[in-house]
Amino acid sequence: MDLSFLKILSYYNLRKNSPQLDSTYLRLMADIKQSLGHLHKNKKSQFMRQLKDKKKGSI
Repeated sequence: MDLSFLKILSYYNLRKNSPQLDSTYLRLMADIKQSLGHLHKNKKSQFMRQLKDKKKGSI
């Protein structure tokens, strides 16, 4: 699961994706983190927003 998260994170950050694919990657990463127990259900949207903001800042 950890390796899947890292692979999706690299796809999300390193490739030029459509907005739909970006949101799919964000959802997948949040689901993986939640299933691993690293993310509480209530913090899922906050985690997704943080990743989105980091990507915007790096462009």
